[in-house]
Amino acid sequence: MTEKIDRPTLNRVRRWGYFGLYFATMVLTGLFLLTIGALLPYRLRMRIATLWPALMSGPGLRWAAGIRVEVTGRENLPTGPCIAVCNHQSEWETLYLARLLCPASIVMKESLLRIPVYGWGQRLTHAIGIDRSAPRVAMHAVLSKGAARLQAGSNVLIFPEGTRVAPGALRKYARAAFQLAVQSGAPLLPMVQNSGECWRKSEFRPGTIRLHIGKPIDPQGLQADELNRQVEEWSRGAYGELVAPADPGG
Repeated sequence: MTEKIDRPTLNRVRRWGYFGLYFATMVLTGLFLLTIGALLPYRLRMRIATLWPALMSGPGLRWAAGIRVEVTGRENLPTGPCIAVCNHQSEWETLYLARLLCPASIVMKESLLRIPVYGWGQRLTHAIGIDRSAPRVAMHAVLSKGAARLQAGSNVLIFPEGTRVAPGALRKYARAAFQLAVQSGAPLLPMVQNSGECWRKSEFRPGTIRLHIGKPIDPQGLQADELNRQVEEWSRGAYGELVAPADPGG
């Protein structure tokens, strides 16, 4: 008689399967971008390339770990190019938002763009690489390349905390996104999410990842510091509501 696989073993097998599929499809996506994708128009290239993050941040996670995704505020997504800012807790938001905001140029560490296949492919998505050890150079890259991406019709996605932060609190937001909004005039789209509660490094925990999309902010007449404060206040309040325990009496 065949023995049934116990649940912990089944969960491990599913997670191994997830990461096997993750890396296989990542390489295939990179090869696509470096070959056929490089010959396609940018928007079509991005629609095809973001099928990989869409799979791995949604159905793949639900199958592998029982992680669901809940999004509120979709109606707030602008019809034109915007600068999206979001807190950073795991790899999930880099995947999910790449598809949600497609086409999007993601601001990321320059070193990631030097990774064979993956990084080379990211360059063809018009990602913006920055050197965190040189803040002034990084700021110039975000302002100059970000403005060019917006003018070309692409969204710009920035994680203003600068690094992944454990669930429970938000770090102070860096200035670059807000300076770019003021200089370009593009609307700034604030978002918060709680992915770190379900995805911590390579560890999965069943649950629901919640993403809340705020109303876009017109930067006209605002200074970068004022815009920064406004978005930070909204983000901290919205994040608090996102992770607040349900009212048992409600």
